[in-house]
Amino acid sequence: MNPTALAELVAKYGAATDSQDHGKGMVEWFAQAVDRIRDRGGRAAIEIGVRAGGTSAMLCGVADQIAPDGFMVFSVDPWGGRPFFVGASEGPRYGEDLSTSAKARLAPFWRSAVFRMTSREFIYGVLPWYRWWVDGTEYPASRRFLSFVFLDGQHESAGVVQEAVGVLPFMAPGGAIVVDNTESCPSAIAMLHSSPLFSGSGTAHWEAPGGSHRRDALVVL
Repeated sequence: MNPTALAELVAKYGAATDSQDHGKGMVEWFAQAVDRIRDRGGRAAIEIGVRAGGTSAMLCGVADQIAPDGFMVFSVDPWGGRPFFVGASEGPRYGEDLSTSAKARLAPFWRSAVFRMTSREFIYGVLPWYRWWVDGTEYPASRRFLSFVFLDGQHESAGVVQEAVGVLPFMAPGGAIVVDNTESCPSAIAMLHSSPLFSGSGTAHWEAPGGSHRRDALVVL
């Protein structure tokens, strides 16, 4: 992807993410995943844990420039009704205000689909439907169509493992599952890297300056 276009996306939407550096690392990995599996069936990306929608907006912006026609970006968050994680400083800001901001930020992107639900509801209720039938076209039950999944909702080990294992059957070969804030769930990262389910998967690691924010990716082979 053009570095200038990437920088413009980060500048435009970075304020609605954890940090602009956070956004830059994320969209670079996403662009690599889309390019890597362009001819292997990758047709969608997911962000779980959306908050204000900045990261999803950047994924949509990247997809507009490099993804195949019809590529979708799914944004999943319960926005406070059944929160994955609410820090002590969030208070009433988490919920309706952030839900409204995220939906408004993503509204200009035709490829964006926002789901106010838990990750479990989405993985087991929405993904199977999308896998088998969409736009009037029937697909085989074994279809693997996800290029990229960003897990930024549950920051505890059991939830992270459940989400990663849940999306794995939908991942196209060469797709990437990225776990955010890995310092909060080290046992999940160790378990995923050693699991037979991910045997043979490549791994990557990214860390923000100062070591304040860490992220790991599993590249599904």
